[in-house]
Amino acid sequence: MKIKQLDAEYTYDFDLDIVNIKVKQEYVYRESIDLDVGVFLDFDENDFPVNLEILSASKRLDIEKKLLINPEGNVKIVISSDLIDLD
Repeated sequence: MKIKQLDAEYTYDFDLDIVNIKVKQEYVYRESIDLDVGVFLDFDENDFPVNLEILSASKRLDIEKKLLINPEGNVKIVISSDLIDLD
């Protein structure tokens, strides 16, 4: 299986409690799907995931809001036909 690695930017809106992880490369948006209530995944014209949005992120991730402001470390997202793993 070929693995595609892209640079992404992480943003967190403290007031709205929304996490966004979006690829930095330019793309042409095609569609969004609801993975769960308040979790959305956007795809480009080539069916590649380009943006992950999590509403009520602190509750969903069971973490204090202040810890989501500037998290340290790297995020690895693995997407297959039946799983999305955020590590």
